[in-house]
Amino acid sequence: MAQFEQALRKLMEDRHYREQVIKEPARLKKEYGKLEAQELLLLMQVWQATGDPEAISIFNLCHCCCSHT
Repeated sequence: MAQFEQALRKLMEDRHYREQVIKEPARLKKEYGKLEAQELLLLMQVWQATGDPEAISIFNLCHCCCSHT
């Protein structure tokens, strides 16, 4: 849960980091490798709920573990 909170905080507070994750979605999994599939899904749902037009790009993170493509 600690990594989830760190990742969520970083995504919310650091616009530059969000832009980097949009360009390279795998970066989130590399930097927060202990995130579980449910935590990745929740991060994606929160991001999508913000209305960010780039939110869909991070859905590519989770195709192998929670059946999203």
